[in-house]
Amino acid sequence: RLLLMAGCIYSDGIALHNYFPLTRTGDGKDFYDDHLWLPYAVCHYVKETGDTGILDEPVRFWDSEKTQSLLERLALCLDTAWRLRGEHGLPQTGHADWNDGLNPGSMESESVFNAMLFCASARELANLAGFIGKTELEAQCRSRYEEIKRIVNEVAWDGAWYRRILLKGGGHIGGKDVTPGSIFLEPQAWAVIAGVAEGERAITLLDSVHERLAGPYGIKLLDPPYTDYNPA
Repeated sequence: RLLLMAGCIYSDGIALHNYFPLTRTGDGKDFYDDHLWLPYAVCHYVKETGDTGILDEPVRFWDSEKTQSLLERLALCLDTAWRLRGEHGLPQTGHADWNDGLNPGSMESESVFNAMLFCASARELANLAGFIGKTELEAQCRSRYEEIKRIVNEVAWDGAWYRRILLKGGGHIGGKDVTPGSIFLEPQAWAVIAGVAEGERAITLLDSVHERLAGPYGIKLLDPPYTDYNPA
């Protein structure tokens, strides 16, 4: 399945958004979290199985007969997110990220969630690259991890939690001064998973999640909720 999904990536490094196994067809290439999941998934697979041989498997591009190794494909995915960055230097949202219903308008807006996912994937790939002796790739991933971590903590922290999206030209989705949708769950959880939020900052944002999003039936996606469609 991992090799199949690795083949659902265009030669420019952007992944399909939808893939239909029964017909082997797919569409969409404008959701910019999609290409960031493959490195994260493959690295966890290798950690669980010890199967480093899969990294040498050749995989085709979706739009080309050309192939590259799975390891090269993982690096390409991170290269693509690094290339598709906005005015602050964070990964762009595209049409949307993991939250498919959150469409900020400009493809060049910056997704704070994608920044966290980039860091999580880059850190995993750095560890894997170091384990198999790919020191140049390891160094690149660690350097990019630190850069995105620094930027997101400078421009997306709102005092008690992270904003959700930085809009092109100014403004943001998520934040204490924004309602509805002041706090979103995804960037908070993934900030901790990726090691972007550490120490007191990690405790502060998780306290915010507990206070603002935790309820008797689980953790809410955002608060306050939208009550109608917001075309802005």
